[in-house]
Amino acid sequence: MSAIKKIKIEYEEDNPNASSSSNPGRGLMVSSMMHPPKQEDTKEDIKPHIPKHEDTKEDIKPHIPKQEDTKDDIKPHIENLSCESEREQEYKQRVMSNYQPMHRELYEMNPPTFFVPSFLSAIHDNTREGFKRIITEPSPGILTFQMLKPEFCKMLMDEFKNFEKWAGETGTRIMHPTTMYKYGAILDHFGLEKMLGRLMEDFILPMSTVFFPEVGGAMLDSHHGFIVEYGAGADVYLDFHVDDSEVTLNVCLGEQFSGGELFFRGVRCVKHVNVESELDEIFDYSQVPGRAVLHRGRHRHCAVSTTSGHRVNMLLWCKSSVFREMTKDEQNSPSWCGICRREQN
Repeated sequence: MSAIKKIKIEYEEDNPNASSSSNPGRGLMVSSMMHPPKQEDTKEDIKPHIPKHEDTKEDIKPHIPKQEDTKDDIKPHIENLSCESEREQEYKQRVMSNYQPMHRELYEMNPPTFFVPSFLSAIHDNTREGFKRIITEPSPGILTFQMLKPEFCKMLMDEFKNFEKWAGETGTRIMHPTTMYKYGAILDHFGLEKMLGRLMEDFILPMSTVFFPEVGGAMLDSHHGFIVEYGAGADVYLDFHVDDSEVTLNVCLGEQFSGGELFFRGVRCVKHVNVESELDEIFDYSQVPGRAVLHRGRHRHCAVSTTSGHRVNMLLWCKSSVFREMTKDEQNSPSWCGICRREQN
């Protein structure tokens, strides 16, 4: 049996001068404590460990998360965040008014250009049987399938690099996806909001309606889309956490890399977020460019070190304001939580 270290849920207000997110509710971030707390910290809130990743010519040493239990519960710190900040709106408008895209064809949904034929066929059928023909479920609640064409992956990575180059030349500070990342960018900020909205509504919603209805998968109505990068001169690993989403889409875009596996360790409600993993909840996933992973936002996971090369991923946190409103005062044990389900049986 494996134990997972205590997780802290942290909600931070959007701020153009700090890492942030951009749609209503995006300030909510869940960060994990992967390293044992110091003894003097145990009576206070433990601050998240944000690793410093500096550019280096040496090989990156692999970081393997320690999954250790602690005797101290970490209490969630909650702030009232109801809307995108005015400063972030102004930031986004300023960027979109000045940034010149490299690949304008990315900014409008073009399914035949973006997606592999098998994925489009399953979406067109829009049946459980059709989805199961393309999906592999190597562990309960973790769906993997081939999704993006190599040409689309390259275009999106090129667009991201072009945005980084423009930001450097103009002195524009890039707002990073969440407080857990020091690199990457929010895709909505340079004009991809409309395309990502179509991606969620027309392509993710049909699948989440079938496979994740119990967590609001049939009621998705907003998104937070971003790119993250790992390797020398970027983030190297990501600590255990749960996403601020009902359903998460994670697609590796490339490039050449070693390491970077995703460790999944079970789905948990807030009450049980720190409870150790059962053997059947432990799954390690090796990332493949163009291949998607779809999972519940409350599925605990981390990314181990990208030990060589450069890895870029696109993530789409899909949210449901209706589901959150319906369940905000819910006291019953949710059926999707691994521990609650076992207690009910």
